Amino acid sequence: MLNPDQLKSDLKDTFSQIIPTAIEVCMRGTFVELNDKSQELCENFAKQFDDMVSDNLAERIADIIDKYVKSMCIYGMVLTTGSPVTQQAMINPGGSLNVTNPVAGVLPNVLGIK
Repeated sequence: MLNPDQLKSDLKDTFSQIIPTAIEVCMRGTFVELNDKSQELCENFAKQFDDMVSDNLAERIADIIDKYVKSMCIYGMVLTTGSPVTQQAMINPGGSLNVTNPVAGVLPNVLGIK
């Protein structure tokens, strides 16, 4: 089951592992001379960039994925034992899955999405 909060947390952790290092390395390339002060500036800039971007980016991406997953639908047909005519149930896309067997009243196996 999709947990948007966990997805956001996982995305933020991933971004926080990648973005600051990339920013720090890119900033080091802009300095003619590397010393303790320039290294400190690079690290501070990378940390501040991470604080400003990673959480917001993770939240927006998690929201997009959550909306995408929630908007999916399934359709098809479930067949059970017996002839295909007497033991079939149509699965129509929509807000709820209404899987019933017109002959017996209830389909022995149920299809669902979590």
